[in-house]
Amino acid sequence: MQVAKTKKGYKLAKWYFGKQLEIPEEWEITSLSNISKQIQDADHQTPKTTESGVPFLTVNDIAQNDPLDFSKASFVAEKEYYDFIKKVKPEKNDILYTRVATVGVARLLEKTEKIVVSSNAVVIKPKDLINSKFLKQFLNFEEIKSALISNKAGTAYNFFSLKQIKEIKIIKPPLSEQKQIASILSNVDDTLQKTNQIIEQTQRLKTGMMQKLLTRGIGHTKFKTVTLCNLMNSKPVSIPNEWEVKPLKELAKINPKSIGKNYEHEYISYIDIGAIEDFQIKRYDELKLEERPSRAQKIIGKNDIIISTVRPYLKGFAIVDDSRKNLVCSTGFAVVKLHDLEDLDFVFNYVKSSFFDNNIYRHMEGISYPAVTSNDIANSPILFPTDKKERIRIGYILSNVDTQIQKEKLHKSNLERLKKGLMQKLLTGQIRVKV
Repeated sequence: MQVAKTKKGYKLAKWYFGKQLEIPEEWEITSLSNISKQIQDADHQTPKTTESGVPFLTVNDIAQNDPLDFSKASFVAEKEYYDFIKKVKPEKNDILYTRVATVGVARLLEKTEKIVVSSNAVVIKPKDLINSKFLKQFLNFEEIKSALISNKAGTAYNFFSLKQIKEIKIIKPPLSEQKQIASILSNVDDTLQKTNQIIEQTQRLKTGMMQKLLTRGIGHTKFKTVTLCNLMNSKPVSIPNEWEVKPLKELAKINPKSIGKNYEHEYISYIDIGAIEDFQIKRYDELKLEERPSRAQKIIGKNDIIISTVRPYLKGFAIVDDSRKNLVCSTGFAVVKLHDLEDLDFVFNYVKSSFFDNNIYRHMEGISYPAVTSNDIANSPILFPTDKKERIRIGYILSNVDTQIQKEKLHKSNLERLKKGLMQKLLTGQIRVKV
């Protein structure tokens, strides 16, 4: 029998899925229970929430906030707190680990204060031989989550049992290396957090700017009140005297072309609703014409706006930025081809606004697949500046903010890829850190 060779200073150790993992000689693989004083959930009861008191952290509170943010949590009465800590009391340097629904997310308690934790998470109290920040990073390692999900205790939804969690395999370097690894990964986390804050702040800025620019315009002093539709619950809007309310169909052709008998292309580049993400087309499916799905019918071109009519609240809206001649989209979109392309930025930002939302949501029909019609889109009212220069300027301002947001999102995506790669190499010892 041939024995696998390892590089100098490394050894083979048993890992998940029957895999042999090459790790540094002075490292070891152990179980989470061996390096923890306690791994415990709270009593399986839902506390009665109150307006003030002790913060109560749900799985969502834990999963969505790093570092943990108690200010966004619900509260329970002080008495409930003492009932809940009978089994386990969360303290500084403990790890909270989610085990139901949103599973496999670890967060560090960085200070001691009274909190109640849902039984859908467990409290892990590390021993002195493991660094808490290192353990948090390791428990967020994608390989750990994948291993547990592949052998999950639940059936209809994700659920990790206490037994599974206690048996989680931990790759344990010496304590000095743990601290260095944790420091490197925490620095990336800090940069990610700052990037998220910039994105959130810029998005709030954009929302405020849209509200102001799409109703008040630039430099106006005289205003009039209009309604966007004739429905009883339609709220009046104050707009500049010079502006008009126009249906979208006056500014564009709606669904101008569809595939017919004389369609000239053998292959199509197809967009369905799932291809739209964050107001951008993320992919085109290359299909033979005769093998296309029946819904692949609408011909589109560069600078068309496509607006999802099925579940429009998911915001499947985008500008076509490709100049190929064989572009086709699903019948689940309304295709808007503007008469004047200089209005593109203005109209697209209006389509993304709450004013457009509020109108088309009133027309949605259906339960499983709530939808509007292309006719609803065509008749959607637009608050329209009569001065073309003003329209161009408003569109330019709002699109510039979008560009900044997309730039930060790309930076975030790159950081996430960097961290994923670092975790794979640092947590398995492929790259060693200097101590």
